[in-house]
Amino acid sequence: MPEVFSCGGCGIDPMDGPIDPEHMRKIQKHPCFNPEAAHTFGRIHLPVAPECNIQCNFCVREFDCVNESRPGVTSKVLTPAEALERVREVVSRFENIRTVGIAGPGEPLANEATFETFRLVRDAFPDLHLCVSSNGLLLPDKVGLLHDLGVDTVTVTMSAVDPKIGKEIYSWVFYEGKYYRDLEGAELLLRKQLEGIKEAVKRGMLVKINSVMIPTVNDHHMVEIARKAKELGAFMQNIMPLIPQYKFAHLKPPSASERKAAQDAAAAFIRQMRHCRQCRADAVGLLGQDLSKELFAPTPIAGAPKEIPPFRVAVTSSTRDGMVDLQLAHAKRFLIFEVKGDIVQLVETRPARAADGILTAAELTGLLKDCKYVLTRRVGVQTAQALRQAGIEPVEDYDNIHAALKKLIARAAVSV
Repeated sequence: MPEVFSCGGCGIDPMDGPIDPEHMRKIQKHPCFNPEAAHTFGRIHLPVAPECNIQCNFCVREFDCVNESRPGVTSKVLTPAEALERVREVVSRFENIRTVGIAGPGEPLANEATFETFRLVRDAFPDLHLCVSSNGLLLPDKVGLLHDLGVDTVTVTMSAVDPKIGKEIYSWVFYEGKYYRDLEGAELLLRKQLEGIKEAVKRGMLVKINSVMIPTVNDHHMVEIARKAKELGAFMQNIMPLIPQYKFAHLKPPSASERKAAQDAAAAFIRQMRHCRQCRADAVGLLGQDLSKELFAPTPIAGAPKEIPPFRVAVTSSTRDGMVDLQLAHAKRFLIFEVKGDIVQLVETRPARAADGILTAAELTGLLKDCKYVLTRRVGVQTAQALRQAGIEPVEDYDNIHAALKKLIARAAVSV
């Protein structure tokens, strides 16, 4: 019989039972998986993953401000090389940083930069703990690579184990070049989540399940998620209160007592994380004491006017930091930039192709409905007309993205 450790010294409720020593080794200095470690050891989140493959009805990734502290927010999307330099800087200043995580601002497993970043950090800092947070859609495909890279703790956001509830939570799921919506999308996502969690556990990885508690949608469903998580072999569940925004902006978050009641009921099946701070995608330091805003600020574009209202721009480019060099019809993705005064930042990428080819005009305008401009090398007459009718202005340019955006901002200021 393997040796086990009591939970009494790790800050986890003793009702959760003993912890396997190998598991204890993995969480000893992990602030999210071990509440006692959260008082002493910090983490750094690396925002290298802007692209997302699902749209949750509670998620907004599009903006940042000095007072924002929630998942999906970052001051800047980093390249893997920039992320490594950020780790070097942080660990040289703070000896208690023991965990390096990637949690966005989009879906880490949908971004190749995630895996390159883990490789760089592993090779440079082999003693640091590697952690990833995912929606689980690509986990079955990527879990082997994550394991080989040394990632041994995985968080999967699973807010429903019933597709009929899931379809109310997700607007769409994008998988292998196709959008899935409603029940079909929820069924696909859940199937991949369950498969991925099983495989991760089989490989000895510790899995935490994040469940967003949404009143009137899934607040009655937390125990069922806990039961399924335990069945799959997950280590812990984190019931997170809804932050009302996007399509759920009209809902009230659960009260502290309602959330605690859900946690207490779910604890009959799986240990509960009760110290979550719903961190930013670029968080640094101890939980609840984020230093990212003090350490790393966005870079203004020199000369950009500050009085224009915020707006978003969809850019067609073959590289994230290169040229506006693709015709709209040839784009496989859109780079979505947000302009706020003199701050311009890449907030996400979106697929620009349907499974059977180019998006229709209706699909295109729906995909870019939150954008004021499309910045592209060239756009057809009919497509340009459809965009304008939807309130989206197409702008043709062939220049460095930074320079093209600067010209577009000046143009926007004139039209204010």
